[in-house]
Amino acid sequence: MADTDILRVENLNVWFQMREGFFKDLLAKKQRYAKAVDGVSFNIKKGEIFCLVGESGCGKTTTGKGILRLIEPTSGSVIFADEKEDKVMGDLIKSVEKTYETEERIGKFAFFGSLFASLATIAMSINLALTIVNLGENELVRILLGLACLFEAPILFASSRRYNRALKAIQEKTRAIITLEDGRPALDVRKLDRSELTYARQRIQMIFQDPYESLNPKMTVFDIVAEPLVVNKICKNEKEKEDRVKKALNDAGLRPPEFFMWRYPHQVSGGQRQRVGIAGTLVLDPSLLVADEPISMLDVSIRGDILKLMLDLRDKKRLTYLFITHDLSVAYVFSDRIGVMYLGRIVEMGPTEKIIKNPKHPYTQALITVVPKPDPTAKEEKIILKGERPDPTNIPKGCRFHPRCPYVMEICEHEQPAETEVEAGHWAECFLLTPEIVDKWNKEWAVKKEEEKMKKITAPITPKDKEKKKK
Repeated sequence: MADTDILRVENLNVWFQMREGFFKDLLAKKQRYAKAVDGVSFNIKKGEIFCLVGESGCGKTTTGKGILRLIEPTSGSVIFADEKEDKVMGDLIKSVEKTYETEERIGKFAFFGSLFASLATIAMSINLALTIVNLGENELVRILLGLACLFEAPILFASSRRYNRALKAIQEKTRAIITLEDGRPALDVRKLDRSELTYARQRIQMIFQDPYESLNPKMTVFDIVAEPLVVNKICKNEKEKEDRVKKALNDAGLRPPEFFMWRYPHQVSGGQRQRVGIAGTLVLDPSLLVADEPISMLDVSIRGDILKLMLDLRDKKRLTYLFITHDLSVAYVFSDRIGVMYLGRIVEMGPTEKIIKNPKHPYTQALITVVPKPDPTAKEEKIILKGERPDPTNIPKGCRFHPRCPYVMEICEHEQPAETEVEAGHWAECFLLTPEIVDKWNKEWAVKKEEEKMKKITAPITPKDKEKKKK
């Protein structure tokens, strides 16, 4: 496994604007948002399996879709860095640079072309005026010169603005091309145009959760797997397309490929449907796969086969996975690192062994205690969370987990805990890990409450206070 990052997600936010009707939105003082993903940051190394876990509705799938821009992120950055010798990555960077050079040339041509046309028009007007009248005896020349300037000035002004806009666009967009600390070229996926994003998606693909919904029932298996090749205009002829589809089906475990190629989705089993979806991602030879709960819709007997297939593909094709699941037992046997999400935010992250055997955040501890144990005689106290998960449109102040936390303290209701490193590569957001900060805050809070109490005692009694006492 390489030590270089292939993906860096930094402070990713995906907020959905809440609409409550035309007049309510018009008169609302503050716009409301559902914060599905709120400040998520993580990195994935080449060849690694990074797993996002959490209960339903915590923002795992939205994070995955935000990385591929299937859902447009509100803010943040998604840095994708493939290997130096990667041909598609090099072609993409060349394409981006060529696009911006073309825009610059068009802007310069528009500006200087309009400038030349303006000067030529003025010269022609002067020449025409001199041929009609004597310069010293008639005012016609001044009129023609004035008219020429009047008509050409807006054109020149508009052209200069277009040129400036083109230069500004070039400066903004070239920020999509980044050079990392180790000299590798990288792309900020969020700053790519739609045409350029097509190239990036050849290297980042997604396996969807439900193969019954993600496969078009009117298309054959061959057409489904070949569609990415057609959309990206990769194959030069039908023979090349057929060979790549057969190879993808064979890699996905559908052997022999000829037996499945001309079937429709309803003519294969659930596990085979998911393999067709995996083949559709492999046909473009990607580097990173975002797997959105790829086994949750399958029978238990088939899940192991799909996980084994994904592990074999990682070793064979040097793939990297962002694996999304709500099942901690699957994450334990499959992933290298785990990030635990709650209400749109990662609250704990670290190597799989450390997260499972030494969880530090109360939410992680609660998730682990309810995982079924294979030993029926084993007795372990389960942590049952009380209450419902808060509404993402109204996230609690302070620590977002405090309404359900069994160890809640007063500081949790007022302050957001910072990331605290427990050991190398393992951190959590919880005040239980920083007792010195809690003690300091409690002292300051006690002083503040005492001051407020003294203010109430020394404050003059108003008529309203007298009425309240009588009532």
